[in-house]
Amino acid sequence: MKDNLYTLGYAVTVGAICAGLLTAAAEFTAPYREANQRADEMRNILAVLEIPVGPRAGAEELTEVFEQRVRRETKDSLTVYFLVGDDPQAEPELVAVDVVGRGLWGPIRGFVSLEPDWDTIRGVTFHDHNETPGLGAEISHDSFLDQFRGKRLTDEDGRPALQVVSSGADGPWQVDGISGATITCDRVGDLMRDLARQIQEVR
Repeated sequence: MKDNLYTLGYAVTVGAICAGLLTAAAEFTAPYREANQRADEMRNILAVLEIPVGPRAGAEELTEVFEQRVRRETKDSLTVYFLVGDDPQAEPELVAVDVVGRGLWGPIRGFVSLEPDWDTIRGVTFHDHNETPGLGAEISHDSFLDQFRGKRLTDEDGRPALQVVSSGADGPWQVDGISGATITCDRVGDLMRDLARQIQEVR
């Protein structure tokens, strides 16, 4: 009986110590995780706005470039990043918007850059998602993302129209999907049409 109580007490004590250490480690590393997340977001925004930064640029350099070249505004539920040129009073040549939607296993987050018409896509990045490796996770690869360049969010009547189709994409409102990742691709299409509706609400 005493041996059982000793074993139980030992297990409880070790468990409590481990839990305390894990909690302390999480609190200690939280600022670093947040800084890394912020740096990753800035890198992706700069990428879709076609602002060059070195692949090894640190948080300090990213922040400096970001503050010089990007202006952030919130329009209702839409976060917009304007590319700032030599003349800050001029109309921006490019804007990027923050997008988030439901994926297969969790949220899909990314950024979409648009031409001055706020409809034609210049670039797309999906930097945060939990999609299946080798299938839905391919939405982060250039072979998929590059297809969005030049596509349009709305049709000629102004209705949200961009679709991710299984194959044989044709015209300015379709993108070829990823084989074996139908649900993820459908969700990306939903995300793009939701973005079109958000833009229509704030424009």
